Amino acid sequence: PEDFLLYLFQDDFEAYTAGTQLVVQNPVGWTTWTNNPGSGEDPFVSDAQAYSGSNSVVIVQNNDLVKTFGQLTSGAWKISFYMYIPSGKAGYFNTLAGFTPNPFNWAMEVYFDVGGGGRLNAGTSSAATFTYAYDTWQLCEVIVDLDNDMAQFIFDGTVIHTWQWTLGANGGGSPLQLDASDLFGATADDEMYIDDYSITEVEFFDDFESYTAGTQLVAQNSIHWTTWTNNPGSGEDPFVSDAFASSGSNSVVIAQNNDLVKTLGQLTAGVWGMSFQVYIPSGKAGYFNTLAGFTPNPFNWGMEVYFDVGGSGRLFAGSSSAIAFTYSYDTWHECRVIVDLDNDEAQF
Repeated sequence: PEDFLLYLFQDDFEAYTAGTQLVVQNPVGWTTWTNNPGSGEDPFVSDAQAYSGSNSVVIVQNNDLVKTFGQLTSGAWKISFYMYIPSGKAGYFNTLAGFTPNPFNWAMEVYFDVGGGGRLNAGTSSAATFTYAYDTWQLCEVIVDLDNDMAQFIFDGTVIHTWQWTLGANGGGSPLQLDASDLFGATADDEMYIDDYSITEVEFFDDFESYTAGTQLVAQNSIHWTTWTNNPGSGEDPFVSDAFASSGSNSVVIAQNNDLVKTLGQLTAGVWGMSFQVYIPSGKAGYFNTLAGFTPNPFNWGMEVYFDVGGSGRLFAGSSSAIAFTYSYDTWHECRVIVDLDNDEAQF
């Protein structure tokens, strides 16, 4: 899948002091269930585990961390964060359709039980079960499409369940609204670390499931996709494939001379994220770039990423000297590019 996102809020917890409670340090960005910074509801920033940087936030029993969104009633939104649970521990979070001063309304709940089993309440009690791994970081994503009354829970790249949002967590009903995210230490076993939390508006999303495999992509959807020379059906236009898929049955395969482009409309303000999953078979390679300028503007490359044969990668970003990284063959990896136009900063 590929998506294009506008960041409403993001926090990697690097600006805080480890060993000090989070909401005490940032009562503007975060709150607790009863708006009580420094109480037992307020979790501690920790440097014991981190997905990125040095810090995360650890949710233990009775911690009750809340991120409010402002009673969203339209648009498609993605809540995303990484979670880490040590061996023998547990975790929990929910997403709220109603929070103070509105009536409380639980739209979905996720339990990470002791032993590696997970449970989801979404549209009905025990809507789905799944498994999680101890002692490793895994990605949680909740997508709420208020325009179509639909939601998804995606865990570590796998869609666990899709449901009607207004059914609520247990089927009792919810307003067509997204109000808050709640990270709660529900039991004495709870110890869940959270990192890289964000809430984004989904401006564009494509999981390629609506297309016919074996047919070129832009020939099927020239409204949302183009090629370098705007030539659907040419050698630049890649094929939809059912050989590999991160979700569903389809993906798009980029082979030699394919040149697929997603235009974004000359954005000049805001914080934007581009995200997609990449899979490279053994012995093969790949490449992508992000452009600051594209037709009809002068071409300008904002960054470039090479996935070289052999599992090594090179990033060109802000310098002609490459930043090296590694990748694995025959597995899906998430690529994310975050561009903060307000502060002239970017991340890969």
